[in-house]
Amino acid sequence: MTLQTLAQSLDTRRFVPLIIVGGVLASSLIIHRLPASLALLVLAAIPAVGAALVLLRRLEWGLLLIIPAGVLVPFAIGTGTETRLHAGILMTVMVIGLWLLRMLIIERHLSIHIDRVTLPLLCLVVIVLISFVAGQIPWFPIAGAPLAAQIGASAVFVLSAGVFLVMANVIHDVKWLRWITWIFLSIGLIDMS
Repeated sequence: MTLQTLAQSLDTRRFVPLIIVGGVLASSLIIHRLPASLALLVLAAIPAVGAALVLLRRLEWGLLLIIPAGVLVPFAIGTGTETRLHAGILMTVMVIGLWLLRMLIIERHLSIHIDRVTLPLLCLVVIVLISFVAGQIPWFPIAGAPLAAQIGASAVFVLSAGVFLVMANVIHDVKWLRWITWIFLSIGLIDMS
């Protein structure tokens, strides 16, 4: 029995209450023995795993939540620099990772929708990665940009390309594009006022 047929044969609705009760009991036992900072990380990981399981089936919801997560969720992870990774970036990484995971484990084949923009987009990512590597070579006697800044700038391009490919491969109905657009406009309107 393959992993795909096992996942399709299981009725996950029966296990939801058991998973919730087990998660609460396990987390209360674990959190009781951990320092406060680690306990907070464990508490954040539990809903993240639950969200990942839901989004693995419906990646459209993840794409729908990227913009609200970036604007409305007051959570960020420090990078050791003055820049913090907010929830929108983390959600983007999670959606791209889940899309790749779904293709590799559940569907068992990599398939990317080929369109006129796919090849130039992939070429842009390759150029960004080549420029990142070339940026590590000391071409001039002066100091270059810090490594964290170079990684961040490269990540902007790679994550943008990744979420574009997820949108092109996951969204097959115009209603999802409408929802994403209206959420974007609504949050922009709220933020302006």
